[in-house]
Amino acid sequence: MMKVRNITIIGSHGTGKTTFANALFEKYKQAKNTQVQLVVDYARACPYPIGEKTTVKAQLWIFESYLAKELENERDMIFDGSSLQTLAYYEYWFGKNTDLRKKAKSAVNLLTTVILLPVDVRLCQPDGVRPQSTQFQNDIHTAIVKLLREFNVKYVSLPCYDSAGRIQFIDELVSSM
Repeated sequence: MMKVRNITIIGSHGTGKTTFANALFEKYKQAKNTQVQLVVDYARACPYPIGEKTTVKAQLWIFESYLAKELENERDMIFDGSSLQTLAYYEYWFGKNTDLRKKAKSAVNLLTTVILLPVDVRLCQPDGVRPQSTQFQNDIHTAIVKLLREFNVKYVSLPCYDSAGRIQFIDELVSSM
């Protein structure tokens, strides 16, 4: 039986995670000729307010949605975000949560590849939901990196590439799998 491959794209909002995850999904599906599921950004699907008007309920909904998929571990999946990333947002707004940390730590152990996208002010477009502050983006990025290190997660930090550079990175990544 082949090992299930779970690839997650993480980073602050507005870093191009969704575009990157979609491109990786298409390339992976084509190159590997296998069933792979794209797990969409749960923050965009959240039925509760997010961004500066977020609530504990909203962050828990997003966190638990990612966590359930991460723990599924039945087929190859590409994640647009993660429970760990959501934990960074939760703790930014509401403080440290030991229970969520334990859950996120158990889930990240199932991830085979973690790709961290950098903050790039050229990519963050106003959407009326997420804060546009570069400082906020950097704070979340720093919180994600701290969690990755605290949980001893191996990750690839993608340099600030333009679209062509990101496509080349995806091609090289898929070829190496």
